[in-house]
Amino acid sequence: MSRASQFTRIYEDHHRRVLVMLGPIIEGIASELDVAPAQVTLRWQIQPGIATIPKSVKKHRIHENGAVLGFSLNDGQMETIAALDAGDRIGPHPEQRDF
Repeated sequence: MSRASQFTRIYEDHHRRVLVMLGPIIEGIASELDVAPAQVTLRWQIQPGIATIPKSVKKHRIHENGAVLGFSLNDGQMETIAALDAGDRIGPHPEQRDF
């Protein structure tokens, strides 16, 4: 089993790939910080200054999204999550998009 397949499950939804990161690394970091795995991935994007727009219609998840500003990831956690990158994209590459 490849490294990417250990941490990523790919679903096809009307010709659009949706990547959902699952697995022991994110769950372990979430457990250490006593937060949800989704909060870990959201914080990983926000912490270095990447503009991120979370979306939810569920009240508890909206609260969780806001709570990501109440904790931070240490350098080791940031590097561990970055190492999970399999080079996949959710949508088309912006420079290869035909408008």
